[in-house]
Amino acid sequence: MKSFPKISSLLLAISVWMRAGTVGLSADRSVEFGILYEPWQCMFTDQGRNHDIEEILAGRQEWGALFKYHWSGRPQLGYYCLSRDKQVLVKHAEQLRDAGVDFIAIDSTNSYYADPEAQHQVFDNRWWDPLTDPVKMVQQPVDALLEIWSGIPGAPKVVPFTPVKNDPSPQAKTITGTPCPKPDMQRFWNERLNPRTGRYKNMGFLYFGKPLWLASRARVKAPAHKCLDADGKHPFASDPEALADLSHFYTIRKMWGLLGSPERAGYSSEEWSFIENCQDRFKELNGSAPCNQRIAFYNGKPEELSVSAAYQRFPGSGYISDKATAVPKLNGATLHRIPSAWAAFRILSRNAMLRS
Repeated sequence: MKSFPKISSLLLAISVWMRAGTVGLSADRSVEFGILYEPWQCMFTDQGRNHDIEEILAGRQEWGALFKYHWSGRPQLGYYCLSRDKQVLVKHAEQLRDAGVDFIAIDSTNSYYADPEAQHQVFDNRWWDPLTDPVKMVQQPVDALLEIWSGIPGAPKVVPFTPVKNDPSPQAKTITGTPCPKPDMQRFWNERLNPRTGRYKNMGFLYFGKPLWLASRARVKAPAHKCLDADGKHPFASDPEALADLSHFYTIRKMWGLLGSPERAGYSSEEWSFIENCQDRFKELNGSAPCNQRIAFYNGKPEELSVSAAYQRFPGSGYISDKATAVPKLNGATLHRIPSAWAAFRILSRNAMLRS
């Protein structure tokens, strides 16, 4: 296993998958790493200002307006927008490549539509950027990344993490009464990564012989269900029929977070997770106990494990900023205990995911 340099220029959640062959597992199996990569940074500038939580807490800035994005701190490469700051994309590719990361999973789980007007029609939500500007949030930074990384030797491959939906019925209407648009974020990704026709078909990450596609499993809430769950049969973000069609070209895995929590009972054991809880009282014991967290299985064999350097404890509440419930780094114990426990149990998972 390669050591990881500090990649402080990356913002938001960091997640890593790895195939067995590391942390004490069988050395004759390959190790493959992936990292969850957020492209939202272009929306963080507010009329020329960057709201920085570290600066705010130090008394050097004021909080931004409600719903405005705030940086957790100044990145090593400075405040940036991936669509404009191409040198940041080059540096990220080099850093991740040199760290041994084989692919990135780009999070577009909040964007069912690549067309901003379709997002407006379905969600009628004009204050939250993932629902209002998928062009700046996803399309432009992704296209810039694919163009640059496709020319960098050894740059990580790219995996979509996005909803996969059926087309709505002809009778389905938006909340404004117009016909429901077809969810087209999956088309956006397929046009770029399809192994036969994609514009960047060599940038897909091959898993079981086909490019990997991670399909989100979040619940669809009203009023979005009027278009995205028109028949009332599939109240989740990815529909089985649409996934079946996509599986002709991609290896599909469903993924969401905190699936081991009681609030998420009923999820399949085969679904991957990007964040999981350790056992009860892990925090109270200051990370001295094994983690013993949920593991994803495939065909009866362990396949994926989520590893977190710190995490929120409950889905939908108790965020990482809630010091009463969140599990912090514990001087590295949180990060160390999860893979150590994995090795101790000798679970030959194909993938694990590290979240920082």
